[in-house]
Amino acid sequence: MFNLLPSLDRVVLSHNNNLSGLLPLSLGNSNVTCLRLNNQGVDDGFSGSITIIASMRLLSQAWLNGNHLSDSIPASFASTKLSDLQLRSNYLTGLVPRSLFNLISLKEISLDYNLLEGPVPMFDKHIKATWESNNFCRSDVGPSDPQVTIFFVIFESFGISGNPLLLGGNDVCTNVTTLIKCQRGKVVSLDLALGIQYQLVLNGTISPAFSNLTSLVNLNLSGNNLTSPIPEILTTLPHLKLLDVSNNNLSGPIPKFPSKVKKMYPTLIQRGMFKETVNPNKLKVEDFNERCNLSPIKQYSYADVQKMTNSFKEKLGEGGFAVVYKASLPDGRPVAVKIINDGKADGQDFMNELDSISRTAHVNIVSLLGFCCEHKIALIYEFMTKGSLDKFIMNTGLPDGICSLDRNTMCKIAIGIAKGLDYLHQGCASRIVHLDIKPHNILLDDDFCPKIADFGLAKICQKNVSAMSGVGGTRGYMAPEIFDKHKVSEKSDIYSYGMLIIDMIGRRYNNNAGGSDNSEYFPDWIYNDLQQGNNLVNSFEISEEENDIIRKITMVCLWCIQFKASDRPSSGKVVQMLQGSLESIPFPRKPSLYSQEVPSFPSPSSSSFIDSKSASLLKTGSIKSDSY
Repeated sequence: MFNLLPSLDRVVLSHNNNLSGLLPLSLGNSNVTCLRLNNQGVDDGFSGSITIIASMRLLSQAWLNGNHLSDSIPASFASTKLSDLQLRSNYLTGLVPRSLFNLISLKEISLDYNLLEGPVPMFDKHIKATWESNNFCRSDVGPSDPQVTIFFVIFESFGISGNPLLLGGNDVCTNVTTLIKCQRGKVVSLDLALGIQYQLVLNGTISPAFSNLTSLVNLNLSGNNLTSPIPEILTTLPHLKLLDVSNNNLSGPIPKFPSKVKKMYPTLIQRGMFKETVNPNKLKVEDFNERCNLSPIKQYSYADVQKMTNSFKEKLGEGGFAVVYKASLPDGRPVAVKIINDGKADGQDFMNELDSISRTAHVNIVSLLGFCCEHKIALIYEFMTKGSLDKFIMNTGLPDGICSLDRNTMCKIAIGIAKGLDYLHQGCASRIVHLDIKPHNILLDDDFCPKIADFGLAKICQKNVSAMSGVGGTRGYMAPEIFDKHKVSEKSDIYSYGMLIIDMIGRRYNNNAGGSDNSEYFPDWIYNDLQQGNNLVNSFEISEEENDIIRKITMVCLWCIQFKASDRPSSGKVVQMLQGSLESIPFPRKPSLYSQEVPSFPSPSSSSFIDSKSASLLKTGSIKSDSY
């Protein structure tokens, strides 16, 4: 009722025997200046936090002594007129906030007979202050012992004011519980998994301040409710041998600890995460947790997935291994939910996709927003309004199903995909080879910005590894070396990229630019037209500049599909060529389905790069590729 009485400025309810409960919330918005709720009796009295009085803007006097109030003293007060604050004989805990020392109107304060900790407060001499019978570290004014200070910082990160382990004193190694073990006055073991015995279940984050306990050998934080990543700085603890953070809600990148450290985090992502998967024995959870970074990715239950997809009502697409549905998150954001078919439910593609895409953050890589592994395996992605690129390349609404994209949009898409590949190959901490670049796996937003999706076949390797063993991809886009030697590298993605771009520009102009019969190898037709100087788009009235854009894209993708992987440009070089001038691109050799002993891709300093005179000849088709 207090906020409904704007003229009320004095509330005196002292020395009652039956008043109890929390302080009324309406006090916070009231105009009360004098509040006396003190001495409510031994058995009764107000309890809980005193944070409500911190928001009282006109408060000048607050007598709350003789109650059962707990929690910490608020860090700041809204009133600049507070002169008399009586808090003695309660159960207040934690540190005395420094803000109390700076209250300009404060004249009297009593903190006696509480459970306050830390250094003895230092009030100005003109303030009448008392603080007897608390758990301050020492009896005189001065800083706490460094180890005590570290524990205050650690427990603050858990949302706990004060230090429930110390019970007063300036030495963590005396009068402590079984949670702490010391040697020669230094903490060597901290077992906060036992905290539940003391009604101490930790919430919040793991503080980097643990790293200041340099003598620590064993650190056990299992069985709590901790969130966020493990601090990287914990890897610097010189004597650490055991770190147990299992059975928490931690997420994010796992730092690389020295080999001597025994690490225990089998359920790091969320407690019980993999208990209900279709075939949990094949998910290799420990290996996944060691590598993965899932900090922005949320786990959903199967019931959540059913609700967001409206019981799988609207299907966006279907492939051999998955079905994609349109859905909405609880906040209304549209998403796409990919349900992996039961036939692939051993979880390997699911783990690959989570492992790979969780390492990425790039405008040309689709964002993974969540996942589910309960009853059905599902991946939840940002919704791409234009769908996949194949719908535009094979547009059934146009004559002969030709590509419906204009030249500038095709160029934008080609550059965007190349930038995404360059990020995967060079921009990540670990190199990621996608192994399934094709139109179906390129998604487009409202502005036709392309995003690479579907990392189910992706491989992760260190940057100093040139090639890996493996087989993967889609026929028609797979690089020759995968068939031949079962060797994959980032150059395998470059080949797939080249075939994708050829598919895009070829379908746009094949029926309109004099393409030959179907028996001719598709890249051969494009190469021959390019070499003969034919206008690739002679059925359309376009400018020379627009025609040059198509020629540039064509030349780049022909370099990308060279038989030998070493002849193909890197993804970074592809971006450079696409964003550069036509004259800067060397004329490609004719791609072949068989290996040839030919020179490799020329470097930027090579004399084989085209000069301006040669470029003009190139446009007319008067130069043969063997001139380079």
